[in-house]
Amino acid sequence: MQHDALELVKSLCMEILELDDAKAFSLFQQPLLIAANLGTHEIIEEIVDVFPPAIWASDEENHNVFQLAVLHRRENVFNLIHQMSDYKHLITRYIDHRMIITYYIWLASYHLQTGLILYRVQLYKFNGSCNGLRK
Repeated sequence: MQHDALELVKSLCMEILELDDAKAFSLFQQPLLIAANLGTHEIIEEIVDVFPPAIWASDEENHNVFQLAVLHRRENVFNLIHQMSDYKHLITRYIDHRMIITYYIWLASYHLQTGLILYRVQLYKFNGSCNGLRK
């Protein structure tokens, strides 16, 4: 199903490219912002690959794709944009750097929490197996 949806997005992108740039930008803007909110990096990647100016889309509060990824804690979108070396220096110039710092703090605490949970699971498994050996 996911593969079919991505193929549909690719097909729609190619159809939209037939239009003039202003119309194409307006048609790409909403799906790109929704994808950023939901963390659907595949759609963002496809749209930006076929129509690079779409990266400048912003919502009614003037948040761009990068800012939405940070606000909604969409690590996969944040990483995708970070990997787009052609755009990252331009996009990050227009954002509040406190937002990036907040995101990195959240990301670090998320990874620490995830690591702690994995540690506890491993410890539980280890203690559970050891308890079966002790009498």
